[in-house]
Amino acid sequence: MAKRIDSLTPGSVVKLKFHAGYGGALEFETDTFLRVEGEGDQRQAFFQTIADGQPKGAEWSARRYDGRWVYGDNAQVISLVEVLSS
Repeated sequence: MAKRIDSLTPGSVVKLKFHAGYGGALEFETDTFLRVEGEGDQRQAFFQTIADGQPKGAEWSARRYDGRWVYGDNAQVISLVEVLSS
């Protein structure tokens, strides 16, 4: 059974896939999962990007929209590719 963002343990290091819209290229990123807040379609998942093994920048969030996890103003789809450590 595949792991879902909803079931991650805080502190897990994950590989995420960012689906670019309109046939654009996919991007992958390594992040630390921080937490999920809210319930149902009001949930937000919080992450912090990792670069060269170190936290990079401020935390960011994805939100639920139309049954998927999305990010940004244009609701671009994001998905969990792999849990690297938990």
